[in-house]
Amino acid sequence: MVMGNSTFSFTETTDFDHNIGLSSIRKILIIELKRGCFKIVRDERNQAVGYIEDFSNYGTIIGNPYINAFVFGESFSEKV
Repeated sequence: MVMGNSTFSFTETTDFDHNIGLSSIRKILIIELKRGCFKIVRDERNQAVGYIEDFSNYGTIIGNPYINAFVFGESFSEKV
């Protein structure tokens, strides 16, 4: 997915429970790649936490997946 200042990529792995006939998401990987010359500061780091909270609280995911979220830029603030 492409947005104004960044590109997002989402991928997942699933498990299938043959006993109940349902699949559930086991892991979710979220990657946000910021545009060129972008410096990562606290707000961008907190975006990754927000993505995880949004996915966890959305209520439509079956199971309790492990979620990794990363935000990439050209450099990062020394304070992060």
